[in-house]
Amino acid sequence: MLPPGRLKQLVLFVGLYLLLSLPPYAALNPDVVTGVVRRSLPPGPFVAALLVGAAAVVGAGLVRGSAGVERYVRFLLSPTDWLSVLVALSFVLAAVSWWAVPELVLRYVGRVDLGVLYFLVFLAHSPMLLFLSLLTAAGFTQGE
Repeated sequence: MLPPGRLKQLVLFVGLYLLLSLPPYAALNPDVVTGVVRRSLPPGPFVAALLVGAAAVVGAGLVRGSAGVERYVRFLLSPTDWLSVLVALSFVLAAVSWWAVPELVLRYVGRVDLGVLYFLVFLAHSPMLLFLSLLTAAGFTQGE
């Protein structure tokens, strides 16, 4: 089991990410969200199993890398130098990419394939994933 401090950091990390990504997306796309909710609730057994499985994999990864998440949250809450500001900005970029990338692409490019949008969102997540991996590796080398 995780120590209470690490659990608090995980909840803060995930909660802040969801706060920066879901409400703006829902505000910008209320018709899409309403349509998805109508079609998806209650979810079928396959979709429910898929969602639970995906949540379990992401949760297990975050728990396994909780030392990196703890460092990441420290950088987010109190950046002290240019590198910690860069780490914090990578988190913000990843979180807002779910709604900002489609808005920007549709505004300046027009219609685009959904696969391209997903690729661009994934690309926006790569700095955060890189920093999270490095901070987690640093935690493992320090025996945390």
